[in-house]
Amino acid sequence: MASSSVDLILRDRTRLASSRVRSGLRGPRLLAALYLLVALPVACLLSWHMPPFQTADEDSHFLRALQVAHGGLVSARMKSGRIGGMLPAGADQLAHGYFDLRFHAHVDVPARRYERDALVQPGAPVEVSFANTAIYPPVFYLPAAAGILAGEATGQGVLTDLRLARLATAFCATLMAAFAIAITVSGALPLFWLLCLPMTLSLFASCSQDALVIASSALVAASISRLAYRRHAGPGAWIAVSAGLGCIAAAKLPYLLLAPLPLLWAGIGGLRSGRMRLHGSGLSWLLLPLLPLAIGLGWLILGARPVITPNDAGKQIGWLLAHPLRIPAIVVETLHIEAARLGLEFIGVLGWLDVPMSPVFYGVSVFVIGALLGQERPGRQRPYVLSATLMVIALCGIGILGTLYLNWTRVGAATVDGLQGRYFIPLACFGILLLQPKAIAPRGSTVVCVGWALLAALVTISAIRHHYTPGW
Repeated sequence: MASSSVDLILRDRTRLASSRVRSGLRGPRLLAALYLLVALPVACLLSWHMPPFQTADEDSHFLRALQVAHGGLVSARMKSGRIGGMLPAGADQLAHGYFDLRFHAHVDVPARRYERDALVQPGAPVEVSFANTAIYPPVFYLPAAAGILAGEATGQGVLTDLRLARLATAFCATLMAAFAIAITVSGALPLFWLLCLPMTLSLFASCSQDALVIASSALVAASISRLAYRRHAGPGAWIAVSAGLGCIAAAKLPYLLLAPLPLLWAGIGGLRSGRMRLHGSGLSWLLLPLLPLAIGLGWLILGARPVITPNDAGKQIGWLLAHPLRIPAIVVETLHIEAARLGLEFIGVLGWLDVPMSPVFYGVSVFVIGALLGQERPGRQRPYVLSATLMVIALCGIGILGTLYLNWTRVGAATVDGLQGRYFIPLACFGILLLQPKAIAPRGSTVVCVGWALLAALVTISAIRHHYTPGW
């Protein structure tokens, strides 16, 4: 009798969740349309007018995209010992021609500089090193590569190639982000906030792979949210989600720790019934956690090339094994010291972390996300589903710290070096899984979202324009 009652309650919750999905579709779709109306013009404007390579590591990302455009899916160790590939000399010249703009409080970029650099042509192939991006898979560079090929077809020079690569990336990333907002069943409001952040918009306007990593993370999280509340979501759709998660993990190795999410939500998080019912063969469902691992580790073994880092990861691992009790202290101390800075960078410290927003804007950003989260409720899934999801997300965050500690931090250091706030934006997208599916009230929340999007867009453009005056 008790079991029947539990089954009845869970079936009622299933019907309630399904009705919320249907009634809430209009809200997310409206948000998605609003997002496109604001984010796409802003990203395209910044793509064309932001000075070349003024997003962190954009020079190396452009060179990797250029390599992909020319068919170089895997980088190589060259005769000189450097990691990269044979690329046009003009691209290398332009990529290294804007180092003087980095790390300054204010920079004057005269228009004649763009006129001069617009004349730079590709030239003959030479050895070019871009070790920090050579390890990345080609999938997130495909839009930029298409833009580069379109630019080369026009013969207008390397600067035009860069701008078209940015435009292609901005277009794809913004469309993917809008689609994620449109299809999500839970957390559309905080997801909208995340995707409108100045840091997100500036990355969308670059040819960095981070743009599509963020957009793909939003899309994968939204897809999990949507599929989990469908009564007959078969293994094919879930396998596609797992493949997307695998591509993200290939680009960002710590995201391998998110591999259990598709199976967790397909199996017991969907509220399709009071029992665990998976449509399809057991082998198909077994692929869900294994596919991200296979794609991520497969690229690491077969495609990635060793990156040159200032630290010996082997020695660091040896030190950690000898002092395992120091690991929690390192994590706590790092977060204690770096939390405030990482929070500001997460919202938006643009350029090479040298273009901050105003303190007032940071306060408004926190207020807005607080207001939006105030309209959300924690999910009503079985407690262990939410607990497991939260644990997986937390472990992935620790994995980000661990990767940087092994590769970029001196052996035995008390804190992690090299952390940046933008590293956690893709991970934050998966937080929507912890929220309850709901229909969005179009009045209050929509007005807040419109105001937030316009404010974020205005502040982003103003900050870039002021910093690089009179470049545009």
